[in-house]
Amino acid sequence: MTAASPAVASSQSSQLFSSVFAGFDPEHRLTVFDVGLALPESLDFFSAFRCRLHYLNLFDEALVRNPPAVEDCTDSELQQQFADLLRFPPGTRLDVCLLWDFPSYLDRRSLRAFTAALKPYLHAGTRAHVLGLLNAQTPPPYREYAIMRSDQFSFLPRSGVQGSWYAHPQAEFGRSLHGLAVQRAVLLADGRLEILLGSTVRR
Repeated sequence: MTAASPAVASSQSSQLFSSVFAGFDPEHRLTVFDVGLALPESLDFFSAFRCRLHYLNLFDEALVRNPPAVEDCTDSELQQQFADLLRFPPGTRLDVCLLWDFPSYLDRRSLRAFTAALKPYLHAGTRAHVLGLLNAQTPPPYREYAIMRSDQFSFLPRSGVQGSWYAHPQAEFGRSLHGLAVQRAVLLADGRLEILLGSTVRR
């Protein structure tokens, strides 16, 4: 039997990565949260920075795959469950959050709870990057993402079974966030939005 060839990464240009990383003091040690896997392309990219990287692959967590019903879990309890997943060291303040298309796998209630749990780790200069889904009829590409350059990201097919997905029109998406707000959005060729988020935290 012939072994399957390893998947080859494809790439997508980005108009917003330069804004995500622009303006940070080169002497400042960046603290980065990536909601995916630590892929080699991203590790190579971040090797040029002084940074601390936090990778938490949340896509296959039971809380994401099978969110509790309203009658089974209050909003505050749901937020606490997400907080239990975001176990950053005490005192962590995130400069960059790479959320990729993770919000597309959260219903609106879970998105509110997730960002509320993330908010204590944000500061006034935090920025975040998202790939948003506008049309619920078309599933998001099931991919792992990584950064190649400040104007390009790469992606590979994600293994396993794709979970439920949810469209978040831009206005509704913005209203579902805690501690973050949409600063800029760019329509991609596949119909999704590349979104730059900025912090609304004032500390």
